[in-house]
Amino acid sequence: MSLFVFPNPSNSTITIRYVLKKSSVVRVELYSSHGRLVKRLLEDYKERGEYSVLLDGDTLASGLYVVRLCANDGTIYRRLLFLK
Repeated sequence: MSLFVFPNPSNSTITIRYVLKKSSVVRVELYSSHGRLVKRLLEDYKERGEYSVLLDGDTLASGLYVVRLCANDGTIYRRLLFLK
């Protein structure tokens, strides 16, 4: 399982790309730097393969965020810097 966030830093639409090595229920969430859930971007069953989720940054304030990917293989975190 792997997780990529780009562009990073960003000021517009962010692409969150992930790769699953086996089929799983997947959750992709965005957290503030204080640990508060800002947005659940995805919660769905996915077959193994490569996927992407778009995050519209228009509603985000400038700052540091954490993208969290949860699947059967575990949990991965990536930092995201958003600048307006």
